[in-house]
Amino acid sequence: MPRILKYLLYLILFIVSFALFLYRSLPYDILKDRIVGAVEKEMGGKYEIEVDEFSPYWLTGIDISGFSFKNPSGVNMLKLKKVRVRASILSLIFGSPKVSFDLDLVKGGASGVANYSDDEINLDLELDNVDLKNMRLITDKIGLMITSKIDGEIVLKVDSRRPIRSEGKISLDLDDMKIAEGTVKLGQMEMPLPEIILSKSSGSKLDMEMGKGAVQVKSFKLSGGDIEIDLKGKVFLSNQPENYRFNLSGSFKASEKVEKALPFLFIVEKQKKEDGSFPISMTGRLARPVIKVGNFNLPIGG
Repeated sequence: MPRILKYLLYLILFIVSFALFLYRSLPYDILKDRIVGAVEKEMGGKYEIEVDEFSPYWLTGIDISGFSFKNPSGVNMLKLKKVRVRASILSLIFGSPKVSFDLDLVKGGASGVANYSDDEINLDLELDNVDLKNMRLITDKIGLMITSKIDGEIVLKVDSRRPIRSEGKISLDLDDMKIAEGTVKLGQMEMPLPEIILSKSSGSKLDMEMGKGAVQVKSFKLSGGDIEIDLKGKVFLSNQPENYRFNLSGSFKASEKVEKALPFLFIVEKQKKEDGSFPISMTGRLARPVIKVGNFNLPIGG
């Protein structure tokens, strides 16, 4: 063996051995506290992140057990049983991090790959039996507790400089969705709702494509439950999300139980079609949408 090659092999062996030593001996508890502290600081110090266990995963990855994200009131907005993240070594070398991840929720999970550069973020996400009940950041936003089994794929290419140029598609199966009994706020009015089944088994879905400054909603369909919705149309994008504009229309059908809980349906009774459905539309901006059932505007403004 040539002497230069022998020295090169010794050098490689030293580098690998030293990397493994660092990998096994780093104070990961201190590293965990610093990472959590930095993320909390970026969010203005209003939110709290808790991590039970933090350990290395291969050379460029981390393994987290027990992840909690709490709002300023201390309510757990998102809880994950396990998070596993690993970055590609070559992507780190060339300055365009490519990260694979697995998220284990209390019920269901997600996995995928994210690639980040100065100009764009690419995300390929697979959902497996995801239950929205585990995501209070979503359920609290609408004021109702929703349980679900959501499967499907989300593929996005987000333009970091001009989000309006982003592209992608979302294809989800919305199975076994249910709203727990509770109270919904419509404008200044609070209205009690019974338990409502939104979908049963298969047939309910969300199918969208993004491109050229708009999202084409090919199908948003809930079927088999107390509420049946079939919507199609477009959402026009903006560089400010609050200025997204809706142009969706379709049909809405409710069971007798829901009709009794939604007194405004009596107002539009004459507009009921032969199949028992009402026309429904959604227009306006994201910050202040206008949802109309028949000719009745839902009072959803503040």
